[in-house]
Amino acid sequence: MPYIEHRGATLHFDYFPSTSDRYVVLQHPLCSDPGCYDDTSLLQQLLDHQYNVILPTSIGHGQSSSPGDPERYALVNRAADVIAILDELNIEQVAYVGYSMGTWIGCGLLANHPERILGASLGGFDLHKGANNCGIPLRFTGSQLGVMLLMLYSLWSESRINFKTSNFKALQRCFTALYEPMPELESVIHNHIPLHFWSTQRDLYTPHMQHIAKTFQIPIDILDGHHFTASTDDRFVPMILQHIHEVFEQDK
Repeated sequence: MPYIEHRGATLHFDYFPSTSDRYVVLQHPLCSDPGCYDDTSLLQQLLDHQYNVILPTSIGHGQSSSPGDPERYALVNRAADVIAILDELNIEQVAYVGYSMGTWIGCGLLANHPERILGASLGGFDLHKGANNCGIPLRFTGSQLGVMLLMLYSLWSESRINFKTSNFKALQRCFTALYEPMPELESVIHNHIPLHFWSTQRDLYTPHMQHIAKTFQIPIDILDGHHFTASTDDRFVPMILQHIHEVFEQDK
């Protein structure tokens, strides 16, 4: 369980090396941790295909620290956290997989560090308006009621929040950061970086993802379910894996 210090925060990450030169980052969603990728076969299949896999733990989550400065949770800083981990491992380029907050962080990487991303598979988030289309107003998310919402969510059987040990103010900072203005789509979507979208039919983000996918001719896979089921839905794994395979075939 390696750790690094970066910009006043302790960053935890898991790293599964292989003998190949193909690297994949799996970024967890809000109120989760890298263990969420044990809920599907994606991690194991990547390892079986000899990919090197890096799983960063976002600040405010798990074994990473929870800085007190709200600005530290901004997208540009969260993307820089991933780059710091890659630099620590001397990894130049990766394929990226993210869901929800993981997609948000992926947008920061594509906008600010496109030279490090070979391709990205992004699920369950609006790349244009961010969390402003999630159905929960920012004024609620940023209030004490927002903290209570996170506490209630921690009691749900599928939650990965530990009610006793989690820093709910830090999780709230992560949540409210998702409402900040997103990078311009033209800075996120590059002709030379293949993208893949995936989402569920009852996710409020899905119509917006479909619109962006149609506008920029990005392949998108949509299955039945809602926002909280997609990240643990093994049916998405073949689609994500196929995209990753194609990314590295293109890079040859």
